[in-house]
Amino acid sequence: MQHQVVHIFPSDDFLNDDNTRVSFKKFVEFLNKKANEDDSLKSKFFKFVLKHFKRYPELLKTISIYDLKHYSNLFNLLEGVVLPHLSNEKDFALALGVPFNPIFFLETEAFNHLLHNKSFDVKMEFAEERKELIQFRQLKKKYELILERLYDFQPLVQEEMVHARVDNETHLTRYFNLNINNRFVEVEYTGELPEININQVQQQLSDIDSLKELERMLPLSMFSFSGFSIITTKDITARYALHKMRSAIIKHNPDDYSATYGNILELLMQLCGRPHITFGLLPFLKLNDRLVSYYGNYAHSILINISKKLDIPESTFVEWINKYYEHPKTLIKKECAFENEHGDGVYKAFRQMGYAGYIITPVFYNNEVAGVLEIGAKHADLIDDDLVSRIDAATPILGQLMHQTQTDFAAGITNVIRQNFTAVQSSVLWKFNEVAWNYIKNADADSVRNMEEIRFDHLHPLYGAIDIRNSTIERNNALHNDMRYYFKMVKNFLKQLHIQNEAVINELTDEANSFLELPESSFTGNEEALIDNFMEKLDAYLQQIEGDEMHNKNLINTYYRDIDMKHGKAYKSRRVLENSMQCINFIISDHFSKMQEELQKKYPIYFEKVRTDGIEYDMYLGQSISPQKPYQKTYLNELRYLQLENMAAVAKLVHASAQSLPVHLQTTQLIYVNASSIAITFRMDEKRFDVEGGYNIRYHVIKKRIDKVLIKQTGERLTQPGKLAIIYTQPQHEKEYTGYIQELQKRNILKPTIELLELEQLQGVKGLKAIRAEVNLGV
Repeated sequence: MQHQVVHIFPSDDFLNDDNTRVSFKKFVEFLNKKANEDDSLKSKFFKFVLKHFKRYPELLKTISIYDLKHYSNLFNLLEGVVLPHLSNEKDFALALGVPFNPIFFLETEAFNHLLHNKSFDVKMEFAEERKELIQFRQLKKKYELILERLYDFQPLVQEEMVHARVDNETHLTRYFNLNINNRFVEVEYTGELPEININQVQQQLSDIDSLKELERMLPLSMFSFSGFSIITTKDITARYALHKMRSAIIKHNPDDYSATYGNILELLMQLCGRPHITFGLLPFLKLNDRLVSYYGNYAHSILINISKKLDIPESTFVEWINKYYEHPKTLIKKECAFENEHGDGVYKAFRQMGYAGYIITPVFYNNEVAGVLEIGAKHADLIDDDLVSRIDAATPILGQLMHQTQTDFAAGITNVIRQNFTAVQSSVLWKFNEVAWNYIKNADADSVRNMEEIRFDHLHPLYGAIDIRNSTIERNNALHNDMRYYFKMVKNFLKQLHIQNEAVINELTDEANSFLELPESSFTGNEEALIDNFMEKLDAYLQQIEGDEMHNKNLINTYYRDIDMKHGKAYKSRRVLENSMQCINFIISDHFSKMQEELQKKYPIYFEKVRTDGIEYDMYLGQSISPQKPYQKTYLNELRYLQLENMAAVAKLVHASAQSLPVHLQTTQLIYVNASSIAITFRMDEKRFDVEGGYNIRYHVIKKRIDKVLIKQTGERLTQPGKLAIIYTQPQHEKEYTGYIQELQKRNILKPTIELLELEQLQGVKGLKAIRAEVNLGV
């Protein structure tokens, strides 16, 4: 080891006299202990070293590192103690330094080589650190040693200090770790040692601001440090580059994949340590079971960049990656291997761009190919086993990155759909995917991005409605019952309050009486807003009078319990009705959800459901929903029959369940058969499908008006509990649905009778007819 003073971070803050002194007292104590442990050869060596150090008692005190040149005869002995066994100073980078300062005074040949190698940039900086952070770490290390020596506290995590340098030849960053051993540093204190909370202190070591709190608890002026530190360092470029890759993936921002990929490509360069190698990454992105590519605006793939520069059409490029995706394998080609071969189009493209060789290797995630890693070399001899070995260590991380990219891609498509469309059913998702992909793909285009129209033509609509009969009347009855209970309770409550000024009490009581005097026949349901206003007025009054009077407090608490919407007696009738209606709606929704799943298996349909006091739904069937599957007229016939069958099934389910509900509710079942096919278009403003065009809109107009339509001959409402009503306009539909009903009658699902009815004219709608059949509820 040679004596040489080296300042890692030259600064006046580190070069004053106090920061350039060391002591060998603790080292000599260590030698004395080891020399007397036994009579081994090692102990004899320690005795030999100890004898030489004892000749210089001044070393037990602090001494300037510049004066150590006078003790060169001790350096080899010192090396023999601190250098690990089976190591030598040419291979092992080690130095001795001033405690808690980036100043070294003794170093091995290997350390000197790392520090002063002319191929490196002279400016040496801690990775991502500046002067302030070095001072923070210096302070943190001091407190860690104080806590270890004086409070027997060991930090849970030992922080690794990483050192980054730029190689002037390769212009690539290399990383070195710096390990500091303070076993020969002595900590002394003056005065009484304060008591501390170790858990609190552990948190205070985390950042600069928290450390200032620790400085107030344990002022450094109480402590002094003497001795020397042992510093070791080694090249960890490969390990650290892989570590930074993992960190980059964890910190990856889905909205800025370009920054992540650029960072990963730079780290791959550092990992291989070769300046004339170019890396590319091409994730495989799938949409509707086919590969797509950011051919127009993706900058991180060698293959894409080459294809664009050579004007290779996107279709040709996509065809190539599809073939590679089907049969992924590692391709390694060098210039020397192709002197007499002319068939490799990819190689020719690489050669045209100045590469002498390339590697294309698949990247896997969970045994599925996630993309490719591309490597282009300016010189063929750069492609060797060492390069392949280094890159192999990174491929699992690249697999994770590409899988994350695939996940982000799918999420991006979904996000565009959610933001611009709605929750999309599987049958039409392919169309939304295509539109969303085109929207994302053109994100960086110069032209203004417009969302494509989403439209499906020539669809056959099937409308159905299951309505809870007399739901408005039931709601009014429930409100009336709750209102009578509430105002009777309020009168009794006000009467019991201890109040000196009874003017407000009398006013509120009179208002309650006026509500109670309302005849049930005149009740419309609009009174709910008036009741709410009364409750707000009473609430404001109670806030004023509550005070400390216990009698009033108890009464008021009871009142508020009674008007609690979830549990109070004043909402009991409405709550019971709402629960009954929710139960009915759940039965209907659950059945139609299962029905939809079954129908989708036969042929893709678009199903749209709206919840009212019951359920309304539209089913759309046609070739444009599923271009890949040929459409046949029999699909429509089968769907109409299944709709009728399921409407009867729901009527039976509701009837059976209603018997056990607190409020006995009944439903009506209505189907409308449209005369012809229609087109639907997705409305961006409302995020839903709607019809367009005069004739198509007529379909929705009729739907909205037929729920209360009357029979022409009798004036009776068409829809009745326990019956199916089918409204139509065309004679062929009468024949078709009569056949379906007869089939269901044979199966004892419907009762034997069939009613053929003419309906009263509605506003703007003429010629409506109906078929009505009764559901066999008892089977």
